[in-house]
Amino acid sequence: MMNGGGFYGGLGAGELLVLLFGVAILIVGVVLIVAWFTRSGGHDHGVGTTPTEADRALTVARERLARGEITKEEYEEIMRVLAP
Repeated sequence: MMNGGGFYGGLGAGELLVLLFGVAILIVGVVLIVAWFTRSGGHDHGVGTTPTEADRALTVARERLARGEITKEEYEEIMRVLAP
């Protein structure tokens, strides 16, 4: 009597596809986790910003102060918030 037939001692085509799909999901999960850790560098750069974004924000604040769009007090508050 046959044990359901199929490949590799009992795995049918559908079961093999489910197994391969599960392995693919696992691999994608590991890749996403590694990519997330690589992008963040394992460091917390503040409120969701990378160092380049913080530098750009400080540059914009300086430009706005120079144009008179913000006061010195507002600029100092921005510097305090964005300072590392």
